[in-house]
Amino acid sequence: MKTVFLDIRTWVGTCAIGAIHYYAHLQCGDSRKELKYKLSASQARKMNKLDNVKAGTFGAYSKGEESGRFFTMQELMDYALAHWKDEEYFPDGELLIEGDKATCDPQRVLWCKDDEFMRLANVLYEWSERTFKKGGWDSKKTIPTMKKIEKHWEKLCLKYLKVKWPGYN
Repeated sequence: MKTVFLDIRTWVGTCAIGAIHYYAHLQCGDSRKELKYKLSASQARKMNKLDNVKAGTFGAYSKGEESGRFFTMQELMDYALAHWKDEEYFPDGELLIEGDKATCDPQRVLWCKDDEFMRLANVLYEWSERTFKKGGWDSKKTIPTMKKIEKHWEKLCLKYLKVKWPGYN
């Protein structure tokens, strides 16, 4: 199954300069593409105001210019779900996961042609998130539960995605 990862980056809530936007890229195999859109006139005005730049001056945004800045996580997610299969991204993608291809723990599945895989994967993702909130991945309190979750995740991926892991196939 051709898997595409939506990797979201932000400084929101983590820095003193008051970052207010999100960025993302889509990745499938070794191909990585920044998530961008064309600005409307109102979006360009909003960015210029937030950046304290006058329209028409150097560094100002204008209508039709490309941007990868999204002001809310929901705005970014909606755009990604609507466009990840567009020609400039991955039209032959079969699975969209919010996360990173280097992570083996459960990650949120945003779209999959197999509804049962998507449902089960997201149950495991939510379970892992609840476990993390109880003490992280590596505390004595959470390790036994995380090991259970990881075993279920591995079985699910082996069954639905035909993933090959050494020692399992």
